[in-house]
Amino acid sequence: MAKEFLAGTSVARLRKMHRKEKNTKAGRRLLACIHRKRGRTIMEIAGALNEPRSTIADWLKRIETNGLSDICDVKNKGAACKLSRGQLESLARDLEAGPAAAGLGADAWTMPLVRTHIKKKYRKQYHVRSVWDLVRRLGFSYTEPGPGDMRGASRQKIATFTTGPQDGQSPRWTQVGRIPRRARSRA
Repeated sequence: MAKEFLAGTSVARLRKMHRKEKNTKAGRRLLACIHRKRGRTIMEIAGALNEPRSTIADWLKRIETNGLSDICDVKNKGAACKLSRGQLESLARDLEAGPAAAGLGADAWTMPLVRTHIKKKYRKQYHVRSVWDLVRRLGFSYTEPGPGDMRGASRQKIATFTTGPQDGQSPRWTQVGRIPRRARSRA
């Protein structure tokens, strides 16, 4: 004889939990539990909830094994940073100094250029999107001129943008610049 699904839990309790649930995914998982408690097959539940059979089977197995507290997703924190704390501090200094100081022969940082720099200096491979996340985590933002930046700008500002500052550095608009700490958010 087959083991009863969630033996210590009634359909009435599952319905009550479903009515109170604010998380949509958790609510759908509770619906799958209600259907299973009523004796429906996994194929019938998959059709009723418009989900793949394998998804329904995974939900029900996980809830049967771990209990109803496992109806919500656990947020994945992602992979650990490939660079050490010292390497991150060194990278921040490199970003502040600019790509020319790092021997890359460019006026301004781009994410593919930062990626190349990390690969050459630290021998670590990053995806371009991950480089963007890393740069933001270090407190930098990438800025470049938009159409509105030149509108209403003084002649001196326009000349500085088109020719660069007199000290030989690239224009402020195209450099990677620090975000003030209070403006950064931790997610």
